Amino acid sequence: MAPLLPPCPTKEEYHRLVDLPEPWLPAVASLAERFGLPAPTAADHRPAGFVVFLLGDRVLKLTPPWWEEEVDAERIALAAVGGRLTAPVPAVAAEGLLEGWPWLLLTRLPGEPLGAAVRALAPGPRSSLCREVGAFLRGLHGLPPADFAGLPLRDGAFEAERRARAPAAQRRWGVPEAMAGELEEALAAAPPLATAPPVPVHADLHHMNLLVEDPARPRLSAVIDFGDAAVGPAEFDLAVPALFLARGEPAALDALLSGYGLPGGRADPALRRRLLLWMFLHPFGNMARFLLRDDGSRRGTLAEMERELLPPG
Repeated sequence: MAPLLPPCPTKEEYHRLVDLPEPWLPAVASLAERFGLPAPTAADHRPAGFVVFLLGDRVLKLTPPWWEEEVDAERIALAAVGGRLTAPVPAVAAEGLLEGWPWLLLTRLPGEPLGAAVRALAPGPRSSLCREVGAFLRGLHGLPPADFAGLPLRDGAFEAERRARAPAAQRRWGVPEAMAGELEEALAAAPPLATAPPVPVHADLHHMNLLVEDPARPRLSAVIDFGDAAVGPAEFDLAVPALFLARGEPAALDALLSGYGLPGGRADPALRRRLLLWMFLHPFGNMARFLLRDDGSRRGTLAEMERELLPPG
């Protein structure tokens, strides 16, 4: 019997194929038939970094074996949070291995990822959504860490490792040398960030993982993709929507922090600096994405990044 999956011996080959629907259709069709789901078409594919297909009222997520720990993290986190937070999350309907690749069959929730619409949100809807996201994170961070046994621990050792790696990573992503040097100086001067007791974190709560039904006036209909879930610093988690969702709008940042339970937090320069440093330290925190202003000019210093992306109160 011929293999159902395309040959992907390297991550490079996988990245070349992952956003193309056709190579994955035989494997997805096999699983869809097993569970009595609609036969997949190319239109059911969703670019997501993983192989994702919408199959009726289910979502199939197929993952290469070298990222198996992310499948484990998602399964553990979804089992722990289901029904306990302010927005729905998927449930795992089935799981297994196909030719050595782990897969999850998840319940499909209403809405579509906010996606690129995040850039054009009007101030009012942006603030409302930020408040909802803040409340979601407050609920998540309030759950007992013991309920998330098996998730990675993002503690002081994680922070130390990221401090050692982040400046070089930012240089590779395109952060100017002068800013990367400032980052090294700021990290050397900054006290430890991961000092509070660790909490359950989503770790990737940006616009692609927020489902909404009307991108122009979004209400949070669901939160997805818990593959990076961990137990770690709350502010590490809060930093992602602070930059990706609030996007430098003072009222939106106020709403996010207020929804989280930190009204007036924008007036705290130490908090703003910690959030900025956590984004530079984040394993996926490519800060070169935030260099360009809407008018086409570029931010050139760490102080400009902090002042404009996390404006003071």
